[in-house]
Amino acid sequence: MEILSKMLYTSLYHYCQELTSHFSEIPEERKQTLKHLASHITNKINQEQDIHLVYICTHNSRRSFFGQVWAAVAAEFYGLSSIKTYSAGTEATLINPTAITTLLNVGYSISGDFSGDNPVYKVKYTDDLSVTCFSKTINHEKNPKKGFIAIMTCSEANESCPVVPGADLRISTPYEDPKQFDKTPVEKDQYEITSRKIALEILFTLSLLNT
Repeated sequence: MEILSKMLYTSLYHYCQELTSHFSEIPEERKQTLKHLASHITNKINQEQDIHLVYICTHNSRRSFFGQVWAAVAAEFYGLSSIKTYSAGTEATLINPTAITTLLNVGYSISGDFSGDNPVYKVKYTDDLSVTCFSKTINHEKNPKKGFIAIMTCSEANESCPVVPGADLRISTPYEDPKQFDKTPVEKDQYEITSRKIALEILFTLSLLNT
């Protein structure tokens, strides 16, 4: 798909542009899963439907948060205004601070109320576009109730939620949990690796639309 947007913050635009040259890193079996997802999205676009992508993991703290934000950026990168992104957990906790730092380091602008047990963040990726992020469950009022695509980003959530009520597609793309590296010398690197892999696979998926 042609790259249409240059509204992204410059560092994010170049980060996405660089990742598009690394699609060969994605294993073929994984690509088949992502192609299935892309086909479903394309069908909804052809029917002139809005696409609601809900990324789900156990705590809505790391992987599903990365999914929501990177999907919003990838949609802007490819000029896909009909795509809306969300995230959820099987339980609500809080967005991990290292996950926030990881996104700041690649060029997002993040602000909000950082107090309380479950801070609310405004994650900006252009001067005018942002996503509001905080940890929540799938049935939270901010999440869609029907006609959405549920993308399971961890094996635990995949197993505990064999059915996601209201989803017209439920697909599993699990990622290794960077939480296991918290408070270790490689914590920062592992969060960056997870964020990059999620961004890479989302960009690959959306690059297939209408192609």
